[in-house]
Amino acid sequence: IKVEGDPMAIEYLQQEQLSDEGTLTGLRLTVLDEPTDPDGYLPFVVKLEYTNDTTEAINYAIVNAAALNIYDVYLPFVSAGTRTGLVSGASAEGGALTAGWGPWTYYWADGGSALAAGIKYGQFSYKGCASGCGATAWAMIFGWVDRWAAAGHYVWAPHWGIYRVDGGLGADAVAPLIQDEGVRNMTREIRDHINTYCSGSQGSTKFTSMIDAYKYVLPRATAAWRMRTRYDPTGLCWFGACTSARNLARNSIIYDRKPAIIAANNHYPMAYGYASRSKKTCFLWWCKTTTSRWFYVNNGWYGNNNGWVSWGDVSFAGVYEDN
Repeated sequence: IKVEGDPMAIEYLQQEQLSDEGTLTGLRLTVLDEPTDPDGYLPFVVKLEYTNDTTEAINYAIVNAAALNIYDVYLPFVSAGTRTGLVSGASAEGGALTAGWGPWTYYWADGGSALAAGIKYGQFSYKGCASGCGATAWAMIFGWVDRWAAAGHYVWAPHWGIYRVDGGLGADAVAPLIQDEGVRNMTREIRDHINTYCSGSQGSTKFTSMIDAYKYVLPRATAAWRMRTRYDPTGLCWFGACTSARNLARNSIIYDRKPAIIAANNHYPMAYGYASRSKKTCFLWWCKTTTSRWFYVNNGWYGNNNGWVSWGDVSFAGVYEDN
């Protein structure tokens, strides 16, 4: 058994020979990565040479999931298992039937990447350590609301004034997309309200304190509003303890078309996208449906490295809403 083809494709493959009492019985190929380009196409060929001198060549290609029509069945098909974005065709093994993943369904907060990703705020040094991702996340939420208010959005138009000149309590102003001293003033005030503390060089904020960002809004509000948070105090998310938090963020994006703060992997980003897909697995008369869920976030790193966060990693959510 030989594998030949595009050198890049070969680098993406892990090859493992299978044997039975010293006799070669097969070759297991595991895809380690996928092309980042949706149009990327990395072909390779598995060549089989049998003891009776016959040969066989099987063509494969490693592609980005976006290039696949997931309703088709590709046999043979090399899959990267649970790697994000890769899907496998239908297969039968041991009496079980596994259908391929269904299509992704995407939802975005109003403005999508044009606004939410365009808010380029980040942390800075304050009171002996980083200002903290919690304060940055709320600053991005408030900046998002304020810019929609300035644009006359049908929901947010009455909510002008949540950002004011230099981040203070004076005249109305439009929250900038790029962080300036006014945004830093807003972030400093929010940090003080939510009791962010220094943990080494980092700024840390407890779930229980995040709701106190309302103290920033209170003297500036021009319309009825409310803020909500949901979280598992342990951060462990056992036995569905984080379901309410995840649902709060998901519903905010899907039904209200508003971003939400989430906590995942010891970080508070602003989630403004949500995607899900599902598949059904059956054995005899018993079936189950598996769903893959992800949030797309602005990480609050000055617009850098925004990306997808797994539903299973989320342990907190916070939202600002019109009332």
